[in-house]
Amino acid sequence: MRHSPYTAPGIPVDSEEDDIETLERLTADLRRYAAGNGPTGAELAAAPLLRVVATQPDMSTLRLIGNVSGHPHCGPGNIVTSRIYAVDRCGTWARSYSRLYTIAPFSRWQQ
Repeated sequence: MRHSPYTAPGIPVDSEEDDIETLERLTADLRRYAAGNGPTGAELAAAPLLRVVATQPDMSTLRLIGNVSGHPHCGPGNIVTSRIYAVDRCGTWARSYSRLYTIAPFSRWQQ
């Protein structure tokens, strides 16, 4: 394995290719959303369910705080999402840096 000539804060050394693939998936999703094509029914059905209880602003965006189920790496339990890049205007889904979340009905949160 070839070592990357740079380091990225928050990204483990030698996982830069994984980060690039994640960013490419995020970019493709954001382009699709901007074209008026939100997540498919299958994508929403496969997405972790998040019951949002609060938001956490950071330097340039916000993160969601809540109870998650169906997450591939954590939970069920309380989480703070990675940076949020897109939110359905009806509040039914949110796209973070790394994944799509289905937002549980009756969740209350604000931007």
